[in-house]
Amino acid sequence: MTGLTNAVLNRVKYLDKISDYRIDVYDILSYPFGLSHFFFPKSKYSKKTKVSLEGVDINILWYKNILIDSIFNFKIHRKPFFLDGFIRKKAHIFKYYDLISAHAFVGAKMAYQIHNLYGTPFCVTWHGSEIHSIPHVLGSYQFEMTKKIMEVAACNFFVSKALEKSSSAFSNNITSQLLYNGVNELFYRFPEERRLLLKQKYQVMGKKVVAFVGNLKPVKNASLLPDIFDAVNMNYSGGIEFWIIGEGEERAVLEQKISKMSAQIKLWGYQNVSVMPEILQCVDVLILPSKNEGLGMVLLEAIACGAKAVGSNSGGISEVVGKENAIPLGENFVNRLAKRIVYFLENDVHQDYPVHCSWTATAKREKNVYDFIMVKKNEKR
Repeated sequence: MTGLTNAVLNRVKYLDKISDYRIDVYDILSYPFGLSHFFFPKSKYSKKTKVSLEGVDINILWYKNILIDSIFNFKIHRKPFFLDGFIRKKAHIFKYYDLISAHAFVGAKMAYQIHNLYGTPFCVTWHGSEIHSIPHVLGSYQFEMTKKIMEVAACNFFVSKALEKSSSAFSNNITSQLLYNGVNELFYRFPEERRLLLKQKYQVMGKKVVAFVGNLKPVKNASLLPDIFDAVNMNYSGGIEFWIIGEGEERAVLEQKISKMSAQIKLWGYQNVSVMPEILQCVDVLILPSKNEGLGMVLLEAIACGAKAVGSNSGGISEVVGKENAIPLGENFVNRLAKRIVYFLENDVHQDYPVHCSWTATAKREKNVYDFIMVKKNEKR
């Protein structure tokens, strides 16, 4: 219930409120098969073909993650043979739909195949890494496939202006629209009495809290967190505690660095989204120092809960926190970011929630696009 899943479910729920569409939701999931178990030991296969999340029924299409596909995709950067076979085999499920709204690369590939077989129009929402990072790492196959999909799609949705701009690296011959994410209705500033009780619960009464929430991986610049915290700790004279909430490949490196530091740093690990609204009530400043970012939903959630938010000037971060709170990466980044964090800790400054990041507004814009596509489709008939 984080990231992409959270965004897609909210898109479905808010669109359903204002439309007369029948919306069927499918999730394409993989499970390790054969030797892939040795490379993906944490992957799970539940055999469920339908689940319900927040009142949305989701049909699950499972495919075998066969080792040779992983080698083709991640090592020699070629088309994954078995995944493409799975997509061809399952495409008939979608033969009679009027429109496909796909998310991320595998969903987009499925939509592209359905279009080629049945002429069904499709739209794709690009959320971040599948545009700004993955195609440039995995090489020519994924890059060229993404380009083809973008050019054929009836509309490409992007979750930030920065991400939409970066699509020009693939093609200038695409139809696109900006669709900002919003926040789940669970994220709001609680009454002060309840906020004080939560500060007592998490033992931060009389302290300021600076936090990071997200995946502990290179694209998030997670390895810089101890240095950032150390710089803040040296320049802020009051009581302060630092929180790292999340899991990922850089956790071991962080633990090693933190063990040698005097700053009070708490590693929370992964936390369920259901407890995040109350955790964020205790945070004074949330930071996101990413190298690349689609939008940065966690920043939206933090501001909605009453925290201040700062980050790097990457992707759509400045569209959430404001240009003055988006620090350019580069020389002396850690100290410049720390200076801005300290400014927020020492001054009672209001930070507005960006009004353009609204699920209601996004649903209206999305519906307008779909209605237009359906009219054009009927005209051709």
